[in-house]
This record gives sequence, C-alpha cells and structure tokens, in this order.
Amino acid sequence: MKNKWHIEPENDDMCNWACVYLFHKFGVLLPRKWSESDYEYCVRVINHQKEGNDRDNLLKSMQAAWRQKKYKQKQILKGKVPCSFLLHASTHRNLDRLATSFGETINVTLESIINGTYLSDKEYKKQLQAEKKQRKKTAPATPLPDYRQRINDVITKNAISAAQGDYD
Repeated sequence: MKNKWHIEPENDDMCNWACVYLFHKFGVLLPRKWSESDYEYCVRVINHQKEGNDRDNLLKSMQAAWRQKKYKQKQILKGKVPCSFLLHASTHRNLDRLATSFGETINVTLESIINGTYLSDKEYKKQLQAEKKQRKKTAPATPLPDYRQRINDVITKNAISAAQGDYD
C-alpha cells in the first residue's frame, strides 16, 4: 500500500468512525461477521476495494476526513463553533478584500467585525443609559398638571357656549 495512513486498531473512536464513514460512503458492502471488531470489518471492506487507485483514493479521502474531524474537535475544545452559511458573492468578495487589507484570514476578520460591532453597540447603550440617568438627575421636577382644574375649565367653557347659544 502506497499510503502510510491506516486505521489504528487500538483507537476505538477511530475504528467506529471508520465504520460509519465506510457505511456512508458505500452503504452495506459486506455482511458483518458475528465476532468481527470494527477494525477487522473496516480492514476487510477496504481490502475488498480494487487494488491501486480505488483503494489509494479511499484511504486518502478517509485520511483527509479523519484529519478534518480531529481539527474540528480541537477547535470546539478551544471554544469555537462551526458555522455554515451563505453570503452573496459581492459580500464575500468584500469580506475577502477586508481580510486581505487587514492581513488576516476571513474567519479572524469576521470575528473582529462582529466583536467590534457588538462592543460598540454595548458601549453606545451604556452611554445612552448614563445620559438618561444624568437627565433624570438634572431635570427639574415638574408638577403633574391638575386635571380636575382643566376639566372644570372645559365644562365651564362648554356651559358658557351652550348658554350663549341659548340666548342668541
């Protein structure tokens, strides 16, 4: 075999992952023997592939997928979360240009934009709260209007208007 990558028989996580990977790649290829371990089954499925390019390509794709899985696990342990979303092509070009101008990756640039905007918004809201609090402290206390007096004035005006209308 040209490829040096192999499934580690003592690594249960890798053996289980390889079985799932092969199942998703090919479906059920071979019936599983009763006493067969995950490792033994995977080796049998891989060896069932044609010699040469088919087997080498399978092992290369398995190696790349395993490497990607381990990388994602490390990133998750660092507190990162995988995201998958679509952007308009023009937005992606703009993001790429920003990243290039900052000398950063797209991920780092996007995180910086989001965190910067979030902090700016948080500071802005904090500033608004402080201004509101200050206005409350400095604003003179205005007495509430006496609504009873206003109601009496309206009633009196209506009564006068009605009385004048009666005498005209």
